[in-house]
Formats: sequence, structure tokens, C-alpha cells
Amino acid sequence: MFKKSMYVLICTLIFTVVLLTPNGLATEKALAATSTVGGHLYDLSGKWDIVANSAGGTINITNQSGNEFSGTVHIDSGSTEKMISGRITGDTVTFTRMWDGRGLRQDYTGTLSVDANGNATIKGKFTQNGAGSYNWSASKSSVSKSKEGATAGQNLRATAGNKQVCLTWSA
Repeated sequence: MFKKSMYVLICTLIFTVVLLTPNGLATEKALAATSTVGGHLYDLSGKWDIVANSAGGTINITNQSGNEFSGTVHIDSGSTEKMISGRITGDTVTFTRMWDGRGLRQDYTGTLSVDANGNATIKGKFTQNGAGSYNWSASKSSVSKSKEGATAGQNLRATAGNKQVCLTWSA
């Protein structure tokens, strides 16, 4: 009982500091890195097949640190664009596809699901230069649990303004 009370007290203090600090803290980033899907943080790196507004291609996530990632996007355009600002929070995946020198950007948001065999899908919507709403989906086999993530015990989530924090711990 004492151990559980201490966890609740510590979590309350951390949330109070993170959510009340105007520009956030390093603690917020560390807490966000425990965002989970089905109790696990997944390693999204590698090649994904994508279909965006009926056009096929690939996503290559080349770097993932905690819940942030980056890489490249290639969709039937003959060119490869940067994937920036990639983030997974809970089961929500977001990233931006940028074209160098062309003033184009697409902002993607989707929901990640992983089956018992590690096959992953992301389905959602994207906008182009802030306009429209287009369907997209991506799939990858053999998604593994991140070495940085651990099996979730209990989850505590909070949202304040534009900040969303998820804390996962096990007693």
C-alpha cells in the first residue's frame, strides 16, 4: 500500500511540474518516450509500404529515439522527400513530409495497431499545405518492441493546452 501511495505521489508531482511549466521540461520529453501501444513502445524503424490518396510508395524510418523518429518518404513521385517531426504518442503517429525548395508539405496523422505477430498498420489522414483531408495507410511486418520501452504496468495520461503527457510505471 505504501509503495502504491508513493507512486501516486511521485506521478502527481511530476505531472504538476510538467503541465504547469510554460515551455515544458526535459522531464516531459522523457515521460513522452514511454508512450505505448498495447503496453509497449515499438521500434518503428525500417521500410513501410504506404498508400496515400491511392498512390503507393514507401516510408523509410531511419532514426528513432524514444517516441521521436525521422526518415524519408517516396510515393509515386519519382523523388524522395524528408520525413520530419515524426512522433508516436500512445497509438497516434504523426509526421511531416517536406519537399526541399518547392514549398510543399504534407502533415500525416494516423493510428498505429500491432497484432500478436508484430505486424503493424497505421491508418489515418493527411493534409497538403494545411488543406484537404486525404486517406493514407502504411504497413510493416515484424515490428519489434523498442529496447527503450518496457511492458507497461499502469498508465497515467494528462493533457493541458498543447501538452499531452503519458507516464507508464509498474509496481
